[in-house]
Amino acid sequence: MLEYLVLPVLGFAILYVLVLRSVYRAVVRPPRVREGWALGRGLPLDPDHLGVPWHEAEGLDAAWILKGRGTTNWLLLHGHGRSRRVWMHVLEDLMPHAGSVVVVDFPGHGDATGEVQLGRCEHEALACWLESSGSRWHVAGMSMGAGVALRLAAQAECVDGAMGLGAGDLAEALAGKLRQKGLPPSIFVKPVCWWLERRQRLPGPLHEIAPTCPIGLVHGARDEVAPIESVQHLAAEKNWSFVSLPDAGHDLLGPKHAGSVVRLMQDFADRYDSAHDDQNRT
Repeated sequence: MLEYLVLPVLGFAILYVLVLRSVYRAVVRPPRVREGWALGRGLPLDPDHLGVPWHEAEGLDAAWILKGRGTTNWLLLHGHGRSRRVWMHVLEDLMPHAGSVVVVDFPGHGDATGEVQLGRCEHEALACWLESSGSRWHVAGMSMGAGVALRLAAQAECVDGAMGLGAGDLAEALAGKLRQKGLPPSIFVKPVCWWLERRQRLPGPLHEIAPTCPIGLVHGARDEVAPIESVQHLAAEKNWSFVSLPDAGHDLLGPKHAGSVVRLMQDFADRYDSAHDDQNRT
């Protein structure tokens, strides 16, 4: 009887190892999204179409700095496996009301060099750059970038407020993406996260971050990647503001929801902008 089980068990073990390896590689080496990816989605390759002055930001590997006519400065952070170009729809509505806007590529993403950091330490170089600018900033991050935004808010004194869009811990987000692909997350998430932790590449949980400035979380009610219940609990535990978009999923930066996101960003900045009212900083 046992001899009939050997081949199926061996086959399953080989298949499991191959899929596990593929999942791990997708986490630590996501495909680069550059010009071809943007063109395939009808996105501009650079901010020329916005009609505002812009250039590559000095001191950052791959980042645009755009100059609007408003007063609030924004740093915009993309998610895992994406690039600065995902903010194009938001920029169209944001620039008429913003001051300086910096849009970055994380290491190992888009046009940036380096190794993917998974939201664990990208904030360190960004905090140094923001502090050296001599300006006050608001930060908005999408998905993995939301965690970076929160860590920036905890480290950089020049940050007046941070917004997390579609925030979630890595393990939860990985489980959500595996479910979308029809794979059982229970047998893949724990070993991947265990190995990331062994290699000191696993970012700490969001609830351990302690920002000293106001935080706002925005989440799609239909988000199948980062569970909305976890974010609601986090916001309640930390006394952070929370807004859900009823008809939105995980992607909050597309043309359908960009206008709503910009309005929420403007409302948030109006409440917590030290350039207008130092008493807003709590």
